[in-house]
Parts: sequence; C-alpha cells; structure tokens
Amino acid sequence: MRTVAASLFLMLAATAHAADIWGSSRLDVLCGEFPVVSRDALQLALGGHFDAVVQREGVDPARVHRVDPAGLAPVLQRAAALGVGPLDLFSDPQFAADGPCVLFLDETTLAAVDRQFDIHGLWMVRATVAGEPDAPLAMRYMLLGRGRLIVGYPRHATVQVADYPIFTGRYDYQPYMALDIVATPERRAHVGLRTLHEPSGVFQPFVGPLGAAIRELELSGDGILVRYRVLGGVEREMQVRHPPISLR
Repeated sequence: MRTVAASLFLMLAATAHAADIWGSSRLDVLCGEFPVVSRDALQLALGGHFDAVVQREGVDPARVHRVDPAGLAPVLQRAAALGVGPLDLFSDPQFAADGPCVLFLDETTLAAVDRQFDIHGLWMVRATVAGEPDAPLAMRYMLLGRGRLIVGYPRHATVQVADYPIFTGRYDYQPYMALDIVATPERRAHVGLRTLHEPSGVFQPFVGPLGAAIRELELSGDGILVRYRVLGGVEREMQVRHPPISLR
C-alpha cells in the first residue's frame, strides 16, 4: 500500500511539475513551431554518426526539428526558477519514446543556450579537459526526444566535471554518446549509457572515474542515484547531488 501511495504521489508531483516547467510551450507546440531539419543538413551536422543515429538508434529524420534558442529559453527559465535539475528536465515524460518529436540543437544553438544557462548536466555543453584548462571541449550537437538523448563532441577527451565529483570527478567523453530516457510514474531515469569512439565501432560503456562504467542515473528524492560497474563486473550505486539548472 505504501509503494502504491508513493508511486501515485510521484506521478501527481511530476505532472504538476511538468506543467509548471512547460507552461503553454508544451513540446508538441514547440515541435510545430520548430522547422524539420532536412535530411542533408542533419547528415552534415552528424557527419559519420548519421547512420548510427538513424539505423542503430532508430531516430526518424522526418521527426527531427531544429531548436530555436529563443523558443527554448522560456522553458529553461522556468526550470531555473523552480530549481529543476537536468535529469529532471531531460527525463520529462514529453521526451519519452512516444513523444511528439526529436529536438535538434546544433553547435551554434548549444553555445547560445550555454551563454544564458548553466545546465549542470553530466554531459556538458562546454567541458574542461583534464590537464588542458585552456582547451575546452564544446558539444557539437544534441538530439533529445522520443526516448533518446544523443550528443556529439569533436574528439575523445578526459574531462573534469565539477558538478559530479565522484572519486576523481574525471569522465571519458567520446565523439558519440547516447542513452535511453525512462519516464514513467514510478521511475524517471537515464539508462543504457553508451558511447562510440568510431562511427562503425561497437558500443562501449560510458567510462567515469577510476574506470567505472556508468550505467544509469535515476531521480531519487532530491538527488541522483548513480549505478555503475567497477572492474570485475561488480555492480555499485551511489547517491549524488542533483545540481539545478541556473542562469549565468
């Protein structure tokens, strides 16, 4: 009975929270306002990873819409005002597998968003490369929606993520990183974290501090429950802080 009551509470809280974040700019409305990206433009932006996105991840190019930073800004402003964190926003039910579209943010749009907001995500829009403080690593693109979050970077690098200081706080970013979005009344999470070093390569784990394979990030209370696998295949979990999205 207690479990049912807790699930109901989470469902009602999430529904109210989502309404506060989105206001009248629900994702289906934004999908109608943002133009569909042409297949050629998407292929140019994703480069060698286009086939991985379309064929291996199952993203339909006809449902990919280019984000206008001005149209997205009100959602992020409300999220910042409410103290919403990136996992909370990016596991919103509107981004689930049955969502209306996939949002596409190119490098220019991401830079514009980053100038106004600090998203505080584990996969940073602009990351500090370990040992190279004067050579930041900027995200090249983001695809978000219909159960997927996919990001690209210009190269592999080990980066320092101050907001997630697990052990060393160093994470291995690859040119291509993806995960699945779980958004149910009982659970909000990012699962199946995976990376590609080469476009035609085999999916590999997302490697975090001390070689741990980061597998899942789940909302848990006011924090994030991180599930990871260490050498020898031992499964572990750790509760970490969920930093809120903020204005610059």
